[in-house]
Amino acid sequence: MEEGAPISPLDHIAYMRCALSIAGKSPPQPTNFRVGALLVDEGANQILSTGYTLELPGNTHAEQCAFTKYATLHAVSEGDIGPILPSKAVLYTTMEPCHKRSAGNIPCVERILNVQSGGAQAIKTVYIGVKEPTTFVAANAGQSKLEQAGPSDLGIENTNIKVAQGVSLDEQQKTLVGSVLDLFAGRPSLKKLSLWADDGVFEDPITKAEGRKQYEPQWVCFIKSS
Repeated sequence: MEEGAPISPLDHIAYMRCALSIAGKSPPQPTNFRVGALLVDEGANQILSTGYTLELPGNTHAEQCAFTKYATLHAVSEGDIGPILPSKAVLYTTMEPCHKRSAGNIPCVERILNVQSGGAQAIKTVYIGVKEPTTFVAANAGQSKLEQAGPSDLGIENTNIKVAQGVSLDEQQKTLVGSVLDLFAGRPSLKKLSLWADDGVFEDPITKAEGRKQYEPQWVCFIKSS
């Protein structure tokens, strides 16, 4: 799926501008903001789905519409999109996702956190344009809830990742590298292991780690719960 002109890899400003243009399609209403959202495969630099406020029937939010459309495209329910999302799926939204909604509606923060694959969050990075103003909600805790459910909950200890000159890592890549360094330092956990692909390889001049299957048995032995 494409929206407008091609976007360079990791050009967050361009992706957010694209989300803003999509937000402009939302019908103006006195009771809600006009928000746009993009579900993006950051690895392939591809827009997977888009959404804007009230795009679909009902009091629908932008993130909700993007997820629902992606689910429809792949003939699954919204709750089952996690396993079919690319490993580097990220979400762009022009405004902080809501953490409270009227009765019968799932808040967007919960929708994001409920997208799971293999027991781990399938969307590990959410790019937010602005915090929600206090027009309709006194204080939206959406961003803080997402941050609380982020890498810190994984217990990653190696967070100061040094890279060679000319090399750039996004936050998701830094988290993954940190989980591997924690393993080499003798501080593994099953939550960290869940970040690895079955065939993932990490190699440096000293050590090589090949995928989660090689290490999972010993991790399970040493860590009963995590």
